[in-house]
Amino acid sequence: MVKDNRTLAADSDFSLDDIVILEPLGKGAMFRVYKARRGTKYISLKVPITENAMSVEMLRREYELCNTLQHRACLTTLGFEEQTPVGAAIVQEFIEGVPLDRYLEGDISLTKREALLKDLIDGVDYLHHRGISHNDLKPSNILVNGRGALRIIDFGLSSSDDSVFGGCVGGSDYYSSPERLAGKPLAGPSSDIFSIGRLIELIFGGKRYAAVVRRCTEVCPEARYESIAELRKGLAKSRRKPFIVAGVVALLVIAAAISTPHLISMRQAQVFEVQKEHSREFLDSLFVANYTIAERQEYVEFAGMAKGEFLMQSAEYMKGVPEEERFATEVVFVEYVARFDSLIYSLPSIDRLPRQEREALLEIFSRSEYHR
Repeated sequence: MVKDNRTLAADSDFSLDDIVILEPLGKGAMFRVYKARRGTKYISLKVPITENAMSVEMLRREYELCNTLQHRACLTTLGFEEQTPVGAAIVQEFIEGVPLDRYLEGDISLTKREALLKDLIDGVDYLHHRGISHNDLKPSNILVNGRGALRIIDFGLSSSDDSVFGGCVGGSDYYSSPERLAGKPLAGPSSDIFSIGRLIELIFGGKRYAAVVRRCTEVCPEARYESIAELRKGLAKSRRKPFIVAGVVALLVIAAAISTPHLISMRQAQVFEVQKEHSREFLDSLFVANYTIAERQEYVEFAGMAKGEFLMQSAEYMKGVPEEERFATEVVFVEYVARFDSLIYSLPSIDRLPRQEREALLEIFSRSEYHR
């Protein structure tokens, strides 16, 4: 009997009789998962549907690949048991949650959808930094718990850079990359990135990040984002585009307002040129602030500091605006602040993070140039 020294073997009173099978949770082509109880704690057991030498070896290989994973967005493996009430099994944490596609059937806000995307990207990034490709990212392999936190599960088709095992053949239509479904050599992180593109499309109903999805799901692996870091940049760039639209809208609104008494002394062409000039200045500051949010930490606390910097820069700029142009310029400024606030309200708070991660981010706050 093999046990994981970190968890199962830590209990000297452990015996197989401690495991009580409660109910089946799911079933795939070769394996099924049971909900069980060990003492007072719920666990899950992944076992072969038909137990033979090959299926047990595949189960053991999956355990060896994922038993050291420790990330809030990845399923935690507790151990491997050759003998349980249902046979050889990987012992895993039990997650009280539903598959991603079922979760999205509810009334899910944009803020929660963005939080799901962040969890997904962070989890896959963690795997890739450990040299692991999941190879089967799809809605049924992603659970969402009652707090809206996403967890990646089922590493049965995964491969690792430090293993002689290259991963099992297989995949899922629509979500797996073309090279995966064709049985060709995998393209490393790019194969997972294809699946992420499909999941982004699902999470946002095809209404957001369309350009990012197109690049993720290119048939040729070389045309996709080459890493999660590059994908993050693509998402950040996509988020900045609404501000460009906001600038154009603001200019049109202001141009339409030139008939007001405040601007009656200025000719229409002059007003438009003034607005275009000052809008460009605010837009530059806004891009810097939005880039800070996207590239550093996408949490409302960081966004608040970035907004503070934007307001300080804007106030300093306004001091040099001629008096006759002040009102028109303030109209642009107010429009940009409203768009900025809309972005901030869509971001999650660090309060939802585990204590250690929250404390690490608070330490970043204390060192931030926006916190001085």
